[in-house]
Amino acid sequence: MNSSSIADELEAILPSTIALTDAQIEQARQQSLTIQDPTQQWQTYLNYLALLGFEQWLNQRASDISIHIPQNSLRQATEGISVICNVIVNNFKVCLIPIESQPDDVELPDVAITSPELAAHFYITVTIYEELSHVAVHSFLRYDQLTTQLPQLQLDPEQFYDIPIHHFNPDLNHLLLYLRCSQPRAISQQLLAISQQPAANSQQPAANSQQLTANSYQLSVPLINVRRWLQNELDELAQQLSWVLLPPLTLENAMRLTARVVNQPTPQESFENVIKQLVRDGMILPVDARVAYQDLDVAGVPSRLYAIAGTLPPDPTPEWTLLLVLGPRSQTPLPRNTQLQIGVSDTPLTQQTLTQQDNYLYAKVIGTLEEQFWVTITAPNSETIELPTFSY
Repeated sequence: MNSSSIADELEAILPSTIALTDAQIEQARQQSLTIQDPTQQWQTYLNYLALLGFEQWLNQRASDISIHIPQNSLRQATEGISVICNVIVNNFKVCLIPIESQPDDVELPDVAITSPELAAHFYITVTIYEELSHVAVHSFLRYDQLTTQLPQLQLDPEQFYDIPIHHFNPDLNHLLLYLRCSQPRAISQQLLAISQQPAANSQQPAANSQQLTANSYQLSVPLINVRRWLQNELDELAQQLSWVLLPPLTLENAMRLTARVVNQPTPQESFENVIKQLVRDGMILPVDARVAYQDLDVAGVPSRLYAIAGTLPPDPTPEWTLLLVLGPRSQTPLPRNTQLQIGVSDTPLTQQTLTQQDNYLYAKVIGTLEEQFWVTITAPNSETIELPTFSY
């Protein structure tokens, strides 16, 4: 890739791109020269660039988030580890993975996943533009998501996994959200015991990884409390994410839902017509339903996600319901085959796919008051938006 095409790509990812100073470049070079093995010097150099860029990006994007870099993190290339482990960010363990521009796969050593000393809450890819002295924080993958994928991946003879890049989440706002609002739990003693068991063959680490998912630390997922909506207020997380709470629904204004909040022209069908059509199709809105919405981009298309929540009469157990409606905010339609998925725990409950005939997506679930629903929006290019979990 020539310099002009790299420059064009940098323009496209400007918000996450960091220009390194000459002093930082020289610091990375000098550190790499301290490595005796010439075959590891280049990897150490890239590791330093990734770390310096990530630290600078974090300070610029979220100066309230602390970062601590243990001395041994940067010398792991001498041990054949091509990633930077044990970086501590707001008490989370982070693993930084230097990658080239636009890779299809990300190489990750098995030891960075299965070792209790090296395993991380988040695996963050950092693109290195060495010729231009730039780096870009690219995407991230949670530990629990990574370990569920390993049984389907092949461990190569050098003990590396090739993880498809589209498995990583490119929405760095979600990474910052996790770092600010989640709480890590300690790695369990059972994880330590599993990791110390010798592998019988190349498939053993993958089998271990399945157990790691169930037995190791888990993230306290950020929650949006919709019960607060029924009390005419938004919780702190919803406010941070710029959700907007609408006035209470009535039988009259339920049909005029969108007309009050959408000032821009809508493509072909307004959200008002969406709600009307859903009601015509037999959907019943709870009597105490409250509506909030959030503006977001789906594959570059300005979009709006409505969330309608309310309670259902005990029959025999009290329940609550969540209805999501996703559509464009401008004349540009959502990409065809965009998917909206809602689930509980590890189980998807419903998945809707945008067809040629539709301009919106909607999905509805019902659960007990204790159940919490996760939501993902996936574009045809595999970019995925993960929303905080909805709870009552």
